[in-house]
Formats: sequence, structure tokens, C-alpha cells
Amino acid sequence: MPNINLKNKLNQLAILTIQHLKEYLTSGKMRIVERPYLKRVVVGFRYNKGGTGITTTYRIELHQELDEESIETLIHSISRKQEFKTALNLLIEQKNVDEIIAKGWLERFLWTIIIRYYQRRLKEADINELIDIFLDEIERGVTKCRILAWLHNIHLEDAKVELDEGVILRIPMKDDFETEIPLYPPLYEYPQPDITPSAVLEIEKRIAPKLRGPAIALGIDPTIVGRYVTALQLYKRCSAYSYYIRIEPRGVIYVGGHYKPLQLLQASTFKCTLTPDETSKVRAFINKILPKLPLDEMGNPLLNHFLGIALARYQDALLKTEPLSNKLAYAVFGLEALYLGKDEFGELKHRLAQRVAKVVHLLGKTQDPISVYEDVKKAYNIRSRFVHGGFEELKDRELLDKIAEYLRLSILVFMFAENKKHLLDLIDRSMLTEKANEELKNFLAKSIGELL
Repeated sequence: MPNINLKNKLNQLAILTIQHLKEYLTSGKMRIVERPYLKRVVVGFRYNKGGTGITTTYRIELHQELDEESIETLIHSISRKQEFKTALNLLIEQKNVDEIIAKGWLERFLWTIIIRYYQRRLKEADINELIDIFLDEIERGVTKCRILAWLHNIHLEDAKVELDEGVILRIPMKDDFETEIPLYPPLYEYPQPDITPSAVLEIEKRIAPKLRGPAIALGIDPTIVGRYVTALQLYKRCSAYSYYIRIEPRGVIYVGGHYKPLQLLQASTFKCTLTPDETSKVRAFINKILPKLPLDEMGNPLLNHFLGIALARYQDALLKTEPLSNKLAYAVFGLEALYLGKDEFGELKHRLAQRVAKVVHLLGKTQDPISVYEDVKKAYNIRSRFVHGGFEELKDRELLDKIAEYLRLSILVFMFAENKKHLLDLIDRSMLTEKANEELKNFLAKSIGELL
């Protein structure tokens, strides 16, 4: 039970540190300094389907904080105690690291205990959880983190929807916009964008940070946000995207915040709403679809795989700020990536339209597969003009709505296919024999029937 012994020693060290901190505060050995912050204060706030509206003002506030030199003096004093030396030796022995590294870890642990206790963010009962996080950072390279992502184009009728364990999608709140920026160097934070979100994705998880620069600098790539946003885009035909991400580490070794600045705004072609009765459905969808998303390690669609190409073209149709006819062409490109094989030639428009119509019909999304067939053929003609440098303006967006929806459904279908060629062969045979038709119908019902 070597880890239990180490945890016990860390617990004793933490309690000793709190005791000494109290003594330093009482005796005046711990200096308290005042530091100025620029605080953004919300004086008016509203949220509805039309958007979020806020009125803000700014004021200077002085915060009482512990002096860094006094903290270092306290930690130096504790480092001479037997409790510190025992915990240090256990770290060196059990983690097989150099004394300098182990001492740095332990000093960061003490620093965190001191700061959080003074800020009343740490009770003695919370010490064990902090120790678990600290050991996770050392052993598994994961840390507890809170991520807030501002989303556009997705609206909630309920206050929040739980998407996964530790992941909620919620309405914006007043607290989201009340921020503080230090007015002293060398700290700097990206300011929040002026554009307010339609929803906030809030994630509380233990994740693996990616280090940049010094060993304790935190640079978590927010790909976890991209995965959930992509899943929401596939749950409904929705142009949801994140444009501001704030990362707040809650661990010991990895410290500081990471802010993603405002990106260029993308299209609002497909806005969507989540209703209260969808809460359980969207969570089931997320849990089933998340492991199958064709994304690379950076959270982008895999462009060396037909499914990733289809997803990328679907996102082009959702998010690119281009004419509707161009977005329609992108959606057709996505259908082609799914329904056409690399060695197929001749009558591609007919074959594509026929296969899409068959799948959409068996999914129960239409009673008239001929209309789907005609939709795809018409869209294919517009796509062909686009490829060859032509342009046809869409008078209305009905056809784009339909083709984008056919692509969304089809991506979900092909995610659960073990082999693309086998599925295409089954779709073709289903038009010829009732046995193949039943086999395809059963596959669709089993794979994504419960998700629709």
C-alpha cells in the first residue's frame, strides 16, 4: 500500500501547513498586500430565444492577497520539518524522480494549499480530493479542469441539459460576464468578446493537459469542446460552433488560465433549439455517437477517410459564410463521399440519388422516396455547375435544408457500418430482394433507430 502511505503523509503535511499559515497570519509574519483589478460588472441582463442581452460597466477593485515572498518564507520553513522530508523521500522513492523535481512538486502542493485556504476555497475536508488530483497529475498526467465554451446558434428552452457526466449545456448567466483582469504585470488575459453566446458548454473533467514552455505552464488544447460541438451538430441540423473558450485548471502542478480569443464569426444558416423533453434523448445520442466521431487528435475531421470528408463537407454547409448554392454543393460532396465508391463510373447522379432515397425512406423520414430521389438529382446539377465554375442562385433554402438533413442522417448511418463497400452493396441489393431490404432495415433500426 505505498500510495496510501504517501497520501497519509501528504495529508499530514497539508494540515501542518494550514496550522503554520494560521500562526503566520495571527502573528503578522504573513504580509497582506492590496492589488488592483479591473472588474466588469453586469448591471442589466436578459436571455431569450432572440439572444442574450447585457449591459455592463467597469470599476477598479482592490483585492487583499498574500505576499509571494511571505509565502516562500513559510514554505521554506515547512521544508525543514520532518513531515516535508518524509513526504519528499516517498515521492522520490515511489515516483522514481530526481529530488529537484520532487521538491518542486511538493512546493507547488504547499503553495496551492496556502492560497486556496486563504481564499476560503479549501476546507480541511477537501484536502483528500486535492491530494488525489495532485497524485493523478504526477502518475497519469491528468488534472481536474473546468472549461467554459461560448456557443452560437443553439438555444435552450430549459435552464440546462446534461450531455454527459461532468458536461452540461446551459443558458448564459450573469456570472459568465462578470470578469476581473489584473492591472499589474506580468499577468495578462484575453478579454471576453462583446458578442454574447446563445448557450454555454460547461465541462468539469479530469483531462490530460499539453505542456508548452515551462513545466508548469498549462496549454490544454480545447479539442474536448470540439468533440461535443460536433456531436451537437449531428444531433440536429445545427450551425453550432464555439467562439470563445476559457480553461480553468483546478489542480496543483498545472496552474493558470488559458483563454481562446475571439474567432471569426461563422454562418448562422441553421439555428436550432433544444426543448425540455429532449434532455434524455440528447444525452443518449452524445454517449453513443461521441466515440465514433471521425476526428483527429486536434478535433478536426479526418480528411484521409471518407467519413471524415463527409463530416467536413457537412460542416462547410453548416458554417461557411457563402451563398446557399455553394453550401448546397458542399452537402452534395458529403453525400458523394458516403454513397459513391472510388471505382464507380457512369450514372453517378442516378446511383447517388437512388441510394440516398432508399436509406432516408427506410429510416422513416419520408413516405415518398421519389421526392428524395428528385431532390438529390436537382442538388447534384447545382453541384456540377459549382464544380465547373458556374453559379445558380437558390431562390429559397428548402432544397438546402433537405440535402443537409439527408447528409446528417447518412453520416450517422455510415458511422455504424463496419465496411462502406458492404453497406453500399446491401443498399443496392435491397432494391432487388425483400431479404436484403429487411437486412438493411434491421441494420438501420439497430444502429441509429433509437437516436432519431
